[in-house]
Amino acid sequence: MLLSQVWFNLLAGIQLQPTQAIPIQAWGIFERLPLFIANGVGLTLVGLWIEQIAPFWMALGLLGLVLIFGWVKYVLPNIEAWRSRNPSLR
Repeated sequence: MLLSQVWFNLLAGIQLQPTQAIPIQAWGIFERLPLFIANGVGLTLVGLWIEQIAPFWMALGLLGLVLIFGWVKYVLPNIEAWRSRNPSLR
């Protein structure tokens, strides 16, 4: 499943943004570079975990990637909205 996601990211030149007026947007190769780096790091960590090379540290690295993804995907885009609803956070 992980490899199919990587292949999709490599081959599809689109980005899905369901909340935008145009939900399917063109997405160039340079705009996807951070995604490719994250995919490479994730595949490396999974490969090392499968090979039982420092599995605890690899699992922590994968957890870190998941937490960073969650932060970038869900928290950062909503910080300004949260601040506008709660002025004490400014």
